[in-house]
Amino acid sequence: MIEPLPDVAEIIRLRQTLGITQQQLAKNLNLSRGTLARIESKKYNPSYSKFKKIVDYLYDKKYDINKPLVEICSKNILFLSKNTSLLQAIKVMQEKRFDAIPILDGSTLRGKITIFDALNSKNRKVKLSSVMSEAPPTVPFDTPISQVRNFLTKSGDCLILTKKGQYYGIVDPWDLITKKSK
Repeated sequence: MIEPLPDVAEIIRLRQTLGITQQQLAKNLNLSRGTLARIESKKYNPSYSKFKKIVDYLYDKKYDINKPLVEICSKNILFLSKNTSLLQAIKVMQEKRFDAIPILDGSTLRGKITIFDALNSKNRKVKLSSVMSEAPPTVPFDTPISQVRNFLTKSGDCLILTKKGQYYGIVDPWDLITKKSK
């Protein structure tokens, strides 16, 4: 499966935010500055691998990818019960502006409800247990960002962090984009 990449405008904003000139980026990626300028002005459509190389370089610069996930996670995890109605879950997602919420059965992680699951269901009165997606992966809180970045590629993806056997935090794709390592 090909990993979705951000658009050119996002890459330009990121490059500028990081204070990297076209010349510096081109030099570090062994590209000509002219090629990079044509990519950014959408006059040249690079191959997927070339564009991914640019994206990876900028994201690696934005984050120290060897830092642990705990530095970008949200520690206030909102869980819903598998017996919660879909309508109630939709209200929570809209209020909190969440793309996904993990679902517990007692204290066991059973699944997640995503905004896509919610929008694709015709019956809003059903319990989450009948419409939920697979449970998000759990990883230790000190897992390096670099080891899980590919799991967080689209809206609705998330990871649950654990510490000493307890749920500790949650990370989604927006955390990779918007939260800087401390």
